[in-house]
Amino acid sequence: MLPTQQMYELALGLEASGVRFLWVVRGAQVGPNGLSNDESLGTLLLPEGFLERTKGRGLIHSSWTPQLHCLAHPAIGGFMTQCGWNSAIESIAMGVPMIAWPLEWAEQEMNAQFCVDVLDVAVPIHSKGTTGSKKIVGKEEVERVIRLLMEDGQVQRTKVKELSKILGMACAPGGSSRKDLNIFVEELHSMASIKLMDRASSPV
Repeated sequence: MLPTQQMYELALGLEASGVRFLWVVRGAQVGPNGLSNDESLGTLLLPEGFLERTKGRGLIHSSWTPQLHCLAHPAIGGFMTQCGWNSAIESIAMGVPMIAWPLEWAEQEMNAQFCVDVLDVAVPIHSKGTTGSKKIVGKEEVERVIRLLMEDGQVQRTKVKELSKILGMACAPGGSSRKDLNIFVEELHSMASIKLMDRASSPV
């Protein structure tokens, strides 16, 4: 989960953007003034009145959500993601452009750069300070990048649709990925058969 201050700025930027949204805040509890990651401590993650002001255009879900099913919905126009590779592939497969917001975890930074600079299916959020270290991203930057993708992201939208078709053909029966997977499974079966034969021929 993002730091409390970052959640606050993200909420304000999301509100200011005016877009419809689904926001998954796993493990949080909905309270009268917003969301809290520990109701007993009253640690608010969202600005006061946020839920009321975004009612009718925003939905906050506080438990596990089937990400792939959400991305497959025709109403989804963009995906703000930390750029884990599974999430990036699922977004591309469903033809959904991304806002790349990697955190300091595993390969996220590399994936984000690849999606932005090579695949051209994502727009980056500027989350680095003057020294290159991560910083709190302000509401203005959150609003800017959301509007950039939703209003001016035609290049990313077109590119991700093209890649989605290519990925779909590769995974379909007769496609390159399906063929490679079948070959891999056959090799595993062959290796298992050889081991069984070796065991059967070994002296007791």
